[in-house]
Amino acid sequence: MKRTFKHLIALLMAAIMVVGLLPTFAFAEVFSRDNGDEEMPRVGGYVPVEPHGARAVSNAVKNGDMETYYRLTGNHRDTLPSSYDSRNYNYITSVKNQGSYGSCWAHAAMACVEASMIKNGIRVGTGSAATTSLNLSETQHCFFSYSAAYDAEGMLEGDVTNMTDSSGKNGLDCGGNGEMSSYTLMRWTGSASETTSALAYSNASSVANNGLSSQYAYGSNVSHVQNCIWVPSNDIEGVKRAIMEYGAGNISYCASNGYTSYSNTYQCVTSTSASPNHAITVVGWDDSISKSNFKPNTPSGNGGWLCKNSWGTSYFNQGYMYISYEDASVANAGYIYFYVADDVENYDHNYQYDGTINLACYGKGYNSSTEWYEGFANNTKVANVFTAQGSEMLKAVAYCCWDEALDYTVEIYKNPTTGNPSSGTLMSSQTGYLTYSGYYTIVLDTPVLLSAGDTFSVVITQSCETAADDGKYIHTPYDATFNNSSWADWLNFVHANHGNTSYYQEPNGAWTDCPDNGDYRIKAYTDDYENPYTVTATVNSAMYGSVSVTGTVITATPANGYYVESCTLVSGNATWTINGNTINVSPSSDCTIRVNFAPKPSYTVNFVASGTAQGSQTAYLNDPITLPTSVSVDPDGWTFAGWVTAQ
Repeated sequence: MKRTFKHLIALLMAAIMVVGLLPTFAFAEVFSRDNGDEEMPRVGGYVPVEPHGARAVSNAVKNGDMETYYRLTGNHRDTLPSSYDSRNYNYITSVKNQGSYGSCWAHAAMACVEASMIKNGIRVGTGSAATTSLNLSETQHCFFSYSAAYDAEGMLEGDVTNMTDSSGKNGLDCGGNGEMSSYTLMRWTGSASETTSALAYSNASSVANNGLSSQYAYGSNVSHVQNCIWVPSNDIEGVKRAIMEYGAGNISYCASNGYTSYSNTYQCVTSTSASPNHAITVVGWDDSISKSNFKPNTPSGNGGWLCKNSWGTSYFNQGYMYISYEDASVANAGYIYFYVADDVENYDHNYQYDGTINLACYGKGYNSSTEWYEGFANNTKVANVFTAQGSEMLKAVAYCCWDEALDYTVEIYKNPTTGNPSSGTLMSSQTGYLTYSGYYTIVLDTPVLLSAGDTFSVVITQSCETAADDGKYIHTPYDATFNNSSWADWLNFVHANHGNTSYYQEPNGAWTDCPDNGDYRIKAYTDDYENPYTVTATVNSAMYGSVSVTGTVITATPANGYYVESCTLVSGNATWTINGNTINVSPSSDCTIRVNFAPKPSYTVNFVASGTAQGSQTAYLNDPITLPTSVSVDPDGWTFAGWVTAQ
């Protein structure tokens, strides 16, 4: 599959530490054998992506500063084994064959999720039929990474990654990488079982030609991926520990003809211009592999990564190969991606706005003068505001960070005012630390009870120790409409404008809308909640109004000229919020709430222009007033533009 590029960003070198403006896209073709015309395995399908943010962890490794490394990672100085193989623990599923499609990235991601599910004991099926014998669907992952299928909450409607080139084959030949898979998996799609025949890879040609029904987007998934860890590919100790912790990683390397001998099990490419073009799965390592085994170049030291390919068992050693720790194309890939799967029933609802796999946009948005996206200062806050769809308990949030060694504070506010996510009632707050870039679930120490109609904000304050080359510390990604054929002319990202949902605030600055009508990659996870307590409501006088109660929601009906002034707890324990005539109660026991009605106060609004009175109006609280449309004074050189509040 060949793509047209009108502008090509240079591919990454290991030493590059700057934050990329936009992703780099590249594809490789099917190659011929050196010794004949027999078709080689499919290589294309991996989309290289630039490392993000300041490389605090990898810089410490590169500079040999292990004191800093251990402080940043928090890893204990336990001695790592000289070799490790996740197959010995039955975490790794069988070698697959991607065939003629550019789906290597999906095969690598699914192998990692399978390993995580097996390691975490997540079983497919029910009762005695439940099993950890897994085969996740690469076709479902590819198709719903690129195609629109809206979530149960209806929050992603309008978000789609469009293929403008018909040769994309419904996502099977559009390509991808570990970051794109992260965004798909965190939507709670992309991890379906092939036990459904329509999702089996043997049905790939049908999917390529006809697509998949939207029923398979969410209902067929057998796990929820809740964490995506992006370990720098040159952090050898970190990658080893991650393999032991998570089972397998999504690694990429240069599999081009001239570098790769398809019968040789050991590869090392030392050319710094070698760009990754194929994604596979790292399942272990062996420090004792002699450097003399590696081809076409000889590394300076022994050892390499044990990897499962996706070309079937006829290549390498039953489909497995070793790649030297010093392979330049692996270093140029930037990251090795790990995914942590959880039970598919872990939470009832996923509140989210980021429905595409856009990996271009971050921070304050595109700066046309510098022709780069612009990051944030340290201690910048980002926030998403959601509206609860029922009686629910907010138990966790998720947050995507592009920066390493990052301290964060998560705050949850209930019923903030529009445009100010940190207003309202602070319900929960906690701090934490993230070693690596990635997309992480943060379980709340203090869950938050929500009633239907409650708005709530997830506010995250971020700081890290190292600035990137752009002088900025924080590079929070956001989802937005993005269409720039200068970089890639076969796809574009379309993101719905949700309006007043996502904001940022730099230190000493005001809350500002996320650029490009976008939304920061922040999610909220809730469980349905049946409140065991009974809420009863009374009024201070039946002459002033009446009330009704549905569950934990009190609806007030004031008499003419009256309004809800306040509420009083008569008995029991509860908190509440008043929003006009609606009172949302959060009881912690059976309780009685008295709604206090009061006469609406009246106000006089005076209109003054250039010191000259222009009339006045008297109105009651919350009643509209009519602004004069003209004034009787007309100073020279001035025209009437409108009214502002003076006091």
